[in-house]
Amino acid sequence: MIGKIKNLPTGADLRRLDAYLRGPASERVAGSFSLNLASDDAADILDLMDAQAGLSRRAKKPILHISVSYAPTDEVTPAEMQVDAQGILDVLGMRGHQAFAVIHDDKSYQHFHLVINRVDPDGRCVGDSNSKRKIEKVLRAIEAERELQPVPGRLAETPGQKRFAGPRAARRGYVQPPLAVIEAMQTARSRAELDARLASAGWKLESASPRRGQKAGGLILYGPEGARANASACGRDCSGPALARRFSASAPPRTAAQRAKIGANASPTPTPQPTGADKLAMAIRNARIRSPRLSGVRPPSTSSIITRAIGAVIPLPKL
Repeated sequence: MIGKIKNLPTGADLRRLDAYLRGPASERVAGSFSLNLASDDAADILDLMDAQAGLSRRAKKPILHISVSYAPTDEVTPAEMQVDAQGILDVLGMRGHQAFAVIHDDKSYQHFHLVINRVDPDGRCVGDSNSKRKIEKVLRAIEAERELQPVPGRLAETPGQKRFAGPRAARRGYVQPPLAVIEAMQTARSRAELDARLASAGWKLESASPRRGQKAGGLILYGPEGARANASACGRDCSGPALARRFSASAPPRTAAQRAKIGANASPTPTPQPTGADKLAMAIRNARIRSPRLSGVRPPSTSSIITRAIGAVIPLPKL
């Protein structure tokens, strides 16, 4: 299940939102229901919610619009959707608040739009801080209770999935990869096999841009709903160098023709030429070799040898 909070502009018109959800493509409407309202009639619902939202003068956005989608393999009845909508109200601290939902069937998956009045009957507007996290948490609980297809998210873990404890990683959407992804990263014998297994789980592996001073970036796993994870989070043998070693070890040996082709295409390695300090050191060594070493003749001093070597490398001006 996926829950998304739709961003409504300040002072959004409730009637315009209702018109969008119920039409003009009315054929997509598969049903509707209301919660904590005295009527199921669309016109009465709008009048009642408008009147109650007007009790709060400070609320700039009294209406909360949430879309709830199920996995394509899930089959959910309208009654179950109503139970799920009530669970969302409860987790948001809006039990007893007015709400209505419109069910759409224009997608390959079932989904409904939930419209909630944040203003209670006493005129107090309930805050919406951490609403995304709360919604995702209750959806994970519903999936586990009714054995629905879990949809991994970045704000609440599925069973067997743990989020990183670091607040910085959590803000950036980093999660511990699901078991299917970890198993694929640890057992795949080639890049093609790895990509296919990750794609079946809704994930993909890409190279990150290198940071300043780095020759290459690390490997990042990207999943649904903006989730991401470092490849090394799947285990020590899942880093970039480790995967390269594993894939090369499992690759078939090259044939003689392939080895000959590689050798023919290889360019000869040029002999490095000495520069800077290395060039000066070689000049000093050659000067020592050329120095006369006759019996009874005092060998030249080290300073004279160095002077001669420097003159060979850097021509000295004539006086």
